[in-house]
Amino acid sequence: MKNLFRHACLAFILSCGGAGLATSARADVKIKTKNTTGGQVSEQTVYIKGKRQRTEQNEASVTITQCDLRRNLQLGVPTKTYVVMPFDQNTTDTAGTATAGQKTSAAAPSHRGGVVTSTFTATDTGERKKMFGYPARRIKTAIVTESSPDACQVTRSRMETDGWYIDAAFVLDCNYQSASGYNVASQGGGCRDEYRMKQVGVAKLGYPVMTTTTLFDDNGNESFTFTQEVLEIANAVLDNSLFDAPADYRQVKDMSEMYGAAAMASSAARDNDENNPLHNVGTGEVSSGAVGAKRAGVVRVGVALTKTLAAADYVDASSLADAVRGKLVSNLKGAPVEVVALEARQTQGVEAEAKQKECDYVLYTTVSHKKGGGGGFGGFLKKSAAIAGGVAAPAEGGAQGSGVAGSLKARDELTLEYKLQRGGEPVVTNTLKAKAKSDGDDIISQLAAQAATAVRAAAATK
Repeated sequence: MKNLFRHACLAFILSCGGAGLATSARADVKIKTKNTTGGQVSEQTVYIKGKRQRTEQNEASVTITQCDLRRNLQLGVPTKTYVVMPFDQNTTDTAGTATAGQKTSAAAPSHRGGVVTSTFTATDTGERKKMFGYPARRIKTAIVTESSPDACQVTRSRMETDGWYIDAAFVLDCNYQSASGYNVASQGGGCRDEYRMKQVGVAKLGYPVMTTTTLFDDNGNESFTFTQEVLEIANAVLDNSLFDAPADYRQVKDMSEMYGAAAMASSAARDNDENNPLHNVGTGEVSSGAVGAKRAGVVRVGVALTKTLAAADYVDASSLADAVRGKLVSNLKGAPVEVVALEARQTQGVEAEAKQKECDYVLYTTVSHKKGGGGGFGGFLKKSAAIAGGVAAPAEGGAQGSGVAGSLKARDELTLEYKLQRGGEPVVTNTLKAKAKSDGDDIISQLAAQAATAVRAAAATK
């Protein structure tokens, strides 16, 4: 739940550019942006027309903001589905789910936990310069989240953003104010915390043209960095249809239904690919796409797509991620653990898909390849097309990892970071490293076996 609240805070920061700014007559605008996370680079395109905005992260991820209707639309492009997400979740959800809420309350009554307070601070540095023809100002912001000792989940975290902002006529005039009463469902055992937001400082933000956001963990250590840089701002003539759900799209009730449909579609395509590492890898022990009800005594682990953070130019980033995931799957399977392949690419989608598939745990992994001889991450992300959006897609020929292992050279180093989560909270987290002793040394299998052993031990003690 802590991660979910951090994502809400991050969304709050990134959306502040359009909040409460007066607008005048304006043309339609197309904006290209580069996003960098942990060395991974992706691009997104934003289209703005009046009180509506369309954001395209990749071919499969499209979000439409309809300020006039006070809602967002999340489009599931592969399955032609969409989810409606009102700004005013508290009132809309309460009215729409009263009956369900009463049933839940009767079965598992909730009790009050503590208070989680997020303090938003904005500071104007006084620095100014021209960016894209507009005067830009540098503003530093921070969100500190602290819980009271009696909270369901005691936490302390900090998020800082250092950014340049402009006042522009095209800025989306969208009032998110009443949506700021962020509501979180009951935590485990029916415990419910109260979330509060307060603001310190009156520095004016605007449209972000260059921002770097850093998250710190409970101990004050840096845990995540995200940079967003505008590459182009151009006038355009945009059709109204871009800012609404296409006529041939079907509305679904939530993200889990959308991602469940997406998983089934990708599963059907995968079943026709005998070279895929998750095709016929076990006898009912590995599931992908739609899965049946979980059997008694089974611990179900959902394995998310592996992310490749770095790779030299002679190592295919996509095949590396594929090989790591395939080796993990083969080492994890076996009673009482049942392995489920998760296909969603964003964290929110992974969590929704895991819930829909009744997963007890979710396993996240990242892998980095370092060129031998101290050359650093020489070919860092040269295969950007293969890892667009931060996730390496499965590639043919990497089923057992031997092809990728064969491309490794003596003294090359692999770093495998894994995190097993249950209910959004980490259960096991570790970072493993291994160096190839000779050309073709299969250190992929070595690291995957070590990680799988620890994950199986933790999952089996449910």
